[in-house]
Amino acid sequence: MKPLSLIGALAGAAVGALAWGAIAWKLNVEVGYVAWGIGLAVGFLSAMLGGRGTSNGAMCAVVALLGIFGGKVLAAKWSIPDLVKDPATISSMYGEAMKEVDDFKLVKSEGDHAKFMIDHGFTEATDPAQVTSEELADFKDTSLPRLQAWAEKKPTSEEFGELISGAADTNVGWVESSQAAVQGLGLLDILFAFLGIVTAFRVGAQSEETD
Repeated sequence: MKPLSLIGALAGAAVGALAWGAIAWKLNVEVGYVAWGIGLAVGFLSAMLGGRGTSNGAMCAVVALLGIFGGKVLAAKWSIPDLVKDPATISSMYGEAMKEVDDFKLVKSEGDHAKFMIDHGFTEATDPAQVTSEELADFKDTSLPRLQAWAEKKPTSEEFGELISGAADTNVGWVESSQAAVQGLGLLDILFAFLGIVTAFRVGAQSEETD
């Protein structure tokens, strides 16, 4: 496997991932066959720069997989803020947040925090005794101040929308985007990803005799 062939494969994966993310973001739709195109680009550019043989094909397959997943992650990262800013989404989130605040007003002491956390998804525990001290500390540091402030004065739906929109622009991290990409996988995504990986392998593993 030649170093330049790896560079070509990585370049194809990077361009393909950016294209997938941009298409999903601008057109508000994901086209799974872009994954097939990523595999073709990876294999073609690698072969064009001298890559041949089974080992090169295997490298192209791995790089194509990374490029395809990277495209899904970018699509999620760039699209989530727009989705969160949708008026219907904000309205739904506002209703859930205010219900959470109303329930928090019924919490009488710190000893009730664990049950509140379970009821509102702040922990995966199912029994208050299972809530860890780290989870309780994180709740007190991050969520408790917000709940206390909103319990004293509820934000209007407009104020809530501005807050959520601002947070969406700055707080959509790579972990959240990766989780959204995995959760959004469908059968067509898997099919086109498979076709892309196979294409990358076959094009990147062209016979040495073709040199």
